Amino acid sequence: MTSPHEKPRKAGSVDVEAAASTPRRAPKAFAIAPAGMADADRADPRIEEEPDFTLDPAAAEAPAQAKPSGLGWLAGLFWAALGVLVSFYLVDAGWDLILRLGAKNPVLGQVALGLAGFAGLVLIFYLAREVFSILRMRRILHLRIAARTARSSGSDRDAARILRLLHEFYASDPSTAAGRSRLTHAESDVLDAQTRLDMAERELLGPKDEAARHLIAGAAQRVSMVTALSPRAMVDMIFVLAQSILMIRRLSALYGGRAGGVGLWRLTARILAHLAVTGGVVSSTGVAGLTLGGGLGWLMGKHGLALDNLVSVDLVTADGDLVHASAAERPDLFWAVRGGGGNFGVATAFEFQLHQVGPSVTGGLIAHPFGAARDVLKLFRDTTASLPDEQGVVA
Repeated sequence: MTSPHEKPRKAGSVDVEAAASTPRRAPKAFAIAPAGMADADRADPRIEEEPDFTLDPAAAEAPAQAKPSGLGWLAGLFWAALGVLVSFYLVDAGWDLILRLGAKNPVLGQVALGLAGFAGLVLIFYLAREVFSILRMRRILHLRIAARTARSSGSDRDAARILRLLHEFYASDPSTAAGRSRLTHAESDVLDAQTRLDMAERELLGPKDEAARHLIAGAAQRVSMVTALSPRAMVDMIFVLAQSILMIRRLSALYGGRAGGVGLWRLTARILAHLAVTGGVVSSTGVAGLTLGGGLGWLMGKHGLALDNLVSVDLVTADGDLVHASAAERPDLFWAVRGGGGNFGVATAFEFQLHQVGPSVTGGLIAHPFGAARDVLKLFRDTTASLPDEQGVVA
């Protein structure tokens, strides 16, 4: 029985009552406070502080990745053997060239031999620097994993160990001298190692995070200027790629990575292949409109909307002032621009939370005839009721 104000149901429409009766599993990213809870007691998941030392707070809950087939060592052995073979060929060709030059002119042969020796020394120095760079990057990775473990376990012993490793790692960094000094003086006053771990992130990594924001903002300004003036899309792409690689290298150096050629390549590949923002489902939507309007994306089942992943925003207010809003700085304004309404200012810059994705991602488009819409939507409703958060589907 329908009420006088209820619109008649069109033929071919989905049964809403049946859909409502289907049990639903709420995604973790959209946890809602129970009804009747006081506003002051409601936890706003959008401005909850992320755990320290992690790029993705849900990374620890991610399902274990499938183990490799065990043949990866065979590919590594092949490339190593090929590299040795190419090296032998280059050495043999170079030695033949020196001998031919010496046969024609002994002085010229001696000069060629000296240049070859100098090139060999430079190559040895370069390889040594690359090995040092890779080992240092690996040390940072192990430090990050250990810090995540200490944070999740809550062990004071693990936290104290991380504090010692951080002191040793940044011992030669003059920009952390003041922070290390404050941490040393706080050891006698703060007995809780987990609290000292929070202080370590604030004192040692806080200034570096601020410098990183300036590096990223500078790269974004240069990219926007070139893309606005360049008449060729290829020039834009090359400049964006060059600026991205340069920014990654500077960020690595800022945090103590000192990435060389091989290390920079591996770091860039790791960032481009495994880190992503939630994004959107329509490629033509602008970043500002997508974010401030909510932001439906392919990762929203696990990581929420684009709005939930907004870390900070720069706004130009009605008075013409440029302000920075985040969970720690102007939190009321930060809450307001994320769904509280409009006319709070003109957004000029956004900072988003990154998430680890992959190593492989499967996606695609499945099209059905319009006449099958009822059956397709029913199948979509029944299937998505029990899908894991990692699997995002839009119909």
